[in-house]
Amino acid sequence: MTEAKAAEHARPGRAGVERAAAVVLAAVACFLLLRSWQVGQSYPGIDYYQFWAVGEAIEHDGVSNPYSDDERVRMGALYLERASREDAAPRHRAVAQGRAVLETYSTPFLYTAMHAIASGDYERDFTRWHTLSLLAFVAAVVMFGRAAGVGWGGAAALLALVVAFGAPFQSETQVANVNRVQLGGLALATLLLGRSGAGGSVVLGGAVLAACATFKPNVAIAVVLVAITVGAQLGRRALLELVVGGAVSAVLCFGAAALFCGSAGSWLDWAATISLIPEEIIRVSLGNYAPLPLLLGTRGAGASLAIAALLCVPVAVALVRRSDPPASDRERGRVLVTTVGLGCVVYLATATLVWEHYFLLALPLAIALGGHAVAVREPDAAGWVRLRVLPALAFLGLLATPTYGIAGLPHEIYFPLVQGSALVIFYILGVWSLLDRVAAPASDQASNTNARSESS
Repeated sequence: MTEAKAAEHARPGRAGVERAAAVVLAAVACFLLLRSWQVGQSYPGIDYYQFWAVGEAIEHDGVSNPYSDDERVRMGALYLERASREDAAPRHRAVAQGRAVLETYSTPFLYTAMHAIASGDYERDFTRWHTLSLLAFVAAVVMFGRAAGVGWGGAAALLALVVAFGAPFQSETQVANVNRVQLGGLALATLLLGRSGAGGSVVLGGAVLAACATFKPNVAIAVVLVAITVGAQLGRRALLELVVGGAVSAVLCFGAAALFCGSAGSWLDWAATISLIPEEIIRVSLGNYAPLPLLLGTRGAGASLAIAALLCVPVAVALVRRSDPPASDRERGRVLVTTVGLGCVVYLATATLVWEHYFLLALPLAIALGGHAVAVREPDAAGWVRLRVLPALAFLGLLATPTYGIAGLPHEIYFPLVQGSALVIFYILGVWSLLDRVAAPASDQASNTNARSESS
């Protein structure tokens, strides 16, 4: 009895320390994010430039098929000429010189969406995109963290570590790609799907997921696994709502892109060219750190889809095994974040094209495993290894930068090997965590019970 009272008296003091630590970590993360924004402003944004130039060319220069070799050359020359004028900004001039021929392999909807927020002034548009991308990333980490039960302090600590030491984040900052915004979209969908008793949230979640997959299909595996999660945990009606929301969203996205590009044939043009990416522009020496080719060599391309399907089977089995409704909103959120993360990790582990910044997509699973570790407050020795040590090692491997200098390996071997090993650990721990139920706190159980009673 005395020990229980002492523990009760100790809780307020511990909570105060945790709040103070969260404030300090948030301040550090904000400082690092501000510095990252400033560093990002010094780069030309070589990936964003391609998205920007294609949208401009479609609207203003009569380009009907940006996926043809002739139009790639024409667009590159046209915008290089414009960037060479005296009134062009130095950033615009530098990036146009670096992309004399455009490499157009993104979806029509990506070009449509990127052009929708562009003004036609590259300097202004780049700064706008760079800021939006950073804000989306912060929001994604916070939303994933809250859904998984990591807490404000944990989310701030992860932000600080990724920004300061993460090779994927640093690569994204340099090239200004779309991975941080993709994480924001996936996090928003997870937030919507994790709300019990909220009318229409499943439909909206499905709509956001479909938009994410139409924007860039490398999250398609995650979308399918989330659909399995919704069907297994929430039932057929919720799955139907998810599919309806996704179908409507997909039709709108396809239609918007067809209108912008001039015809629905733009999707066929994209589908025809996506498998014809020249090997000379995706070599490992240029930063394609896909783990599968390192393991299987040229045979990896043919085995990619089959291996991805095989890796999805244990995830689907684990989700079906826990098909009864989750004990709390927090548990539902953690399962959803885990599922999103596993889908992204399966893609990264089996794709044949994985630029360094793509590895940012593994962060949801790292966050979900952190939430699982927080939920199990007093693990045994084996639990410490599984819940603390192995996730920490995998997270260190994902960051890659801290150990690169001491590894003594060329980057063509180091990054696929170290980050690929991190993906393997993340995958195993992710599937394991789906099979490991954690008792929900009494407050969560009560709130979940109230929500169920209200919905019924």
